[in-house]
Amino acid sequence: MNILAAPGTARPDGPRERPQVRALTVLYDSACPVCRAAKSWLLMHRALVELRLVDVRSDLARRRFPQLDLAGCLREITVVTDTGHVYRGDAAVVMCLWSLRRTRGLALQMARGRRGRFLGVITGSTGWFREMMLQGGCDDACQTRLQ
Repeated sequence: MNILAAPGTARPDGPRERPQVRALTVLYDSACPVCRAAKSWLLMHRALVELRLVDVRSDLARRRFPQLDLAGCLREITVVTDTGHVYRGDAAVVMCLWSLRRTRGLALQMARGRRGRFLGVITGSTGWFREMMLQGGCDDACQTRLQ
């Protein structure tokens, strides 16, 4: 299955056109150092669509997305498009990469099933590190310090 069908293009089985994605809302956990670092990284790069970064614990997130399981969004990155599509986990990471000029090509490769192992390593390592940080932080053996 193709995670990212080219927005705004006709499907081969019919004339229906999907609405073009013009903005992504990335729900992130402001209490998580990994999430804060990812937010900073996203903001450092040129976006091809509007990026809205919203703390999943905020009133804004509760008002804008009452239908979402926000507790689940704390456990797994979640992206909501302006067209109403919701992406979680690996698909959400691909959407974040797709939104940036520098990484759109990589995102399209991942969406087509290429570089799947790379995607799994990224999301698996990030999840592990996030849990370690939230459960007690780094001990003396940890060489990574995120602010």
